[in-house]
Amino acid sequence: MEYVIRCLLVIGLMLGTTACISSQRASISSNVDNVAIQVDGQNVGTTPTNYDFSFSDEMTRHSITGKKEGYHNRTVIVTQEYLKKSSGAIELVLEPQHKTALIISNPDAAHVKINNENIGATPTNYSFDFSERNRRYAIEVSKVGFFESTIVVGEKSQGIRSGTIQVVLEKDPAWVATAESKATNKWLRIAIDPSISFDMAWQKIIDSVTMRYDSLEQLDQASGYLRSSPQVREFPKGPDGPFLVRTQLLGSISSKEPLTYKIKLISKTRSKNDPRGEDWKKFGRVFNEDAELVEELQSRLGLK
Repeated sequence: MEYVIRCLLVIGLMLGTTACISSQRASISSNVDNVAIQVDGQNVGTTPTNYDFSFSDEMTRHSITGKKEGYHNRTVIVTQEYLKKSSGAIELVLEPQHKTALIISNPDAAHVKINNENIGATPTNYSFDFSERNRRYAIEVSKVGFFESTIVVGEKSQGIRSGTIQVVLEKDPAWVATAESKATNKWLRIAIDPSISFDMAWQKIIDSVTMRYDSLEQLDQASGYLRSSPQVREFPKGPDGPFLVRTQLLGSISSKEPLTYKIKLISKTRSKNDPRGEDWKKFGRVFNEDAELVEELQSRLGLK
């Protein structure tokens, strides 16, 4: 560290004063090479470089700015005290405008959308553009059987700084309690084994249905028509808060020659907070017991 002191005699008409100007050399470096350096708005070269700073008193300040394409400008205010503490070494740390982060999820293989753009499945890398420092990104992560999760990140977010963004998805209890079925909201026809009489088939149907449903609203052996009482369950969390799922079994003879029976599982859902309680919409899954009933009927009637 080099000091040079020059004293100037300033003669005033009314008062004479003496001002001392000190000069201190400092080294200027940066975390990336060839950063253009400006001191008090004047270009002085690129890093690494040295510069002589002049100080008329302890209040003197100099502004150093580092600039490089693809990085945010970095400005440091230099005083005599600053140089003393840094031992005459100034390092400018520039942050890149584009930052890549690995997006992971638990469970993995979840679908990722960023600002409504489809990105792919986790784990996946994404380059975030922070040329505008206040820019924000909405990361939506979703997977069948889990609630969707959305997080908003900015340049200073922990995941951006660390390079890893982790999203934990919560299981959807409605998905766990339900399953797909070929009889969901559409008729499924079961060809009855010719060796089974209709009376025997009807008894098998009634036995299977009454084991899973508390009661039957309608029952007519002649036509084979039956309708179960609805099953309704409440789930605590959905897109609009708590919601209900309701299923109901319908069945009847589809044809007598050959003997064919048809069943349908009517599945609907609505928000628990629906003030009228009438806004039921089709739901693409049925309770696990419903799906098991369909499998059992197909098996007991001779299809499997």
